[in-house]
Amino acid sequence: MIVPKFAQSASYDADEGHGPYQRRVAEAFGDDYDAALEEYEKTVKGGQGAVPFVMRVHGSPELRTPGEHLPLPWAIVPIEQIHLPYPISTSEYLRLRAIPVSVAIQFKATTARGRHVQPLPPGSAAGVIAAGNTPERGVEHLRSESLVRADSPEEAIAALTAAGHPPRRLDRTFIFGAERIAGLHRCDVDGELVSDAAPIERAPETLRPLFEAAQHSATFRAQRALHAADELTEMLAGTEDVRISSEFGRFHDRYVLLPAKVTAALDVVAQGPGGQAEMAAASPEAEETDSEATVEELTIEQVEGLGVEDVRRHLPSGVEIDDSVLAETVTALRAGKHLILSGPPGTGKSTLAIAVCQAVGATYRTATATADWSTVDTIGAYLPSVEGGLAFEEGIVLTALAEDSWLIIDELNRADIDRAFGPLFTLLAGAGGSGTATVTLPYRRDEQRIEIGWAATHSQATTPYAVTRGWRLIGTMNDSDKSSLFGLSFAFLRRFAVIDVGLPERAKYEQLVARRLPQAEEHAPAQLRDAAMNVAHGPIPLGPAIVLDVAEFTRRGVTATANTTPYDSAVTAFLTAVRLYVAPQYEGAEHADVAALTRILADAFPDRDGAAWDRLTAALERAALVGL
Repeated sequence: MIVPKFAQSASYDADEGHGPYQRRVAEAFGDDYDAALEEYEKTVKGGQGAVPFVMRVHGSPELRTPGEHLPLPWAIVPIEQIHLPYPISTSEYLRLRAIPVSVAIQFKATTARGRHVQPLPPGSAAGVIAAGNTPERGVEHLRSESLVRADSPEEAIAALTAAGHPPRRLDRTFIFGAERIAGLHRCDVDGELVSDAAPIERAPETLRPLFEAAQHSATFRAQRALHAADELTEMLAGTEDVRISSEFGRFHDRYVLLPAKVTAALDVVAQGPGGQAEMAAASPEAEETDSEATVEELTIEQVEGLGVEDVRRHLPSGVEIDDSVLAETVTALRAGKHLILSGPPGTGKSTLAIAVCQAVGATYRTATATADWSTVDTIGAYLPSVEGGLAFEEGIVLTALAEDSWLIIDELNRADIDRAFGPLFTLLAGAGGSGTATVTLPYRRDEQRIEIGWAATHSQATTPYAVTRGWRLIGTMNDSDKSSLFGLSFAFLRRFAVIDVGLPERAKYEQLVARRLPQAEEHAPAQLRDAAMNVAHGPIPLGPAIVLDVAEFTRRGVTATANTTPYDSAVTAFLTAVRLYVAPQYEGAEHADVAALTRILADAFPDRDGAAWDRLTAALERAALVGL
């Protein structure tokens, strides 16, 4: 199923070659461009019919090269159209309950390159079809977005209900009071309003002076924030407690982004007038036109306004990362750096990297580095094409840049950095700043040299691939590999902030593990907990991901199934789990480290199962021998 959301206009000014390209496509496929354009405008009606049908693919793709004007092969797939009796407008599509908010954000601006395709969860297409068969779409189909004057979520629910808009699941409410702004809240399955963003610990009346003071900055766009400040102040001065927003884009730009705007403005003011290049504030008319800003332009605002709580809210339940680590991560990103997250196995480095991407609303790609990496993997190379001959195929970095997706690379230091990233060193230095370099690669596409440049935003790029102010590369590495950190080129390292993601505080760590361990008295939960903590803080420190696996295996091992209990003893299950999950982490370890871990376990379980113990010690010895 494919749900098309058409642009409000068939052409736009962000790409000067867009119109001629459309004509070449029409010519190559034998279509009448002018007739197709007329039909397009008639169907879409300036956005009122942005989703006129849904398509179902019912056959396999066929590769076809249309002609010399379009030399690359196209994948042609047969489809059937499911026409919607009542086409869905742009405004309605972005608020459909069937469309996740994250997807709506991507499609809020149709001019953003790399945002033309987004996956939908199961059932979304059916939800769109149901809405398209309804002449008047109401709260059952559309999310409600509202401003509510209240001091708590409970007061906000009462105000919404009194106004005839009781919150429903997925509705979004921005709550504010005279002294404090509780911020964005989302209605959950129980009808409760739960916080969906960090609060703003400021009175609404202080916002306009703050934003006006930050207007001199070349990187701070104030007008949408000023509109939000004025609207909140106006509601506080009047009698209106609830105001329903009918425009997804306006609600998002003014209120979802407001915490980031406040943080960014505070940063600008702290730098003083000379801290950044000054510029005249944009006029209200120009800024309102920019309310359909492209996604990558919003991403840099989210980066510069990122807070610790924004990242913490995107960490999965049960993942504990110290505030100091989050503070270092957030501050380094805002300061314009790429990141290397280093720490023991299982401390949540990759999870933190993903949470950061989600907190700034950035799409992201992930990859795992290997010792074999070269520029073929990162930048690209000529590879055999389906049509015969050679064609340039992008590597992971160029693919991410083309999409304006952030890039997460696990085990970054396992790659030969100079060999894999050398041509990118200069461009990586421009993160968050004002780089100007352009790298010309030894490859051609359509007879043109492939270039990577620097651009303020993706839509302003003048090269096929661009590193923007809002783009980041995040690498992870285990600190068991930390000695190889200094094998990384200093020219590469100086473009990164290296952040240690250590073990959680011991008390929090114990609580996490204790909740997973079996709790029955005969299983000696305190004995198991202490042993798990000693293993975690052993010769090779281990993060919660691994130790929680040990705890979960132990609990399952002594939980009865329909016909038996896997293990007679929690200690036997625990020792087995250590063999399965911990022993592999000691591969190549010193014999002294293996001996120390063996003593920890022997002291913890003097009455251990002999067979399980023998298998565990044998596995640890094998792991140590691998390193010889």
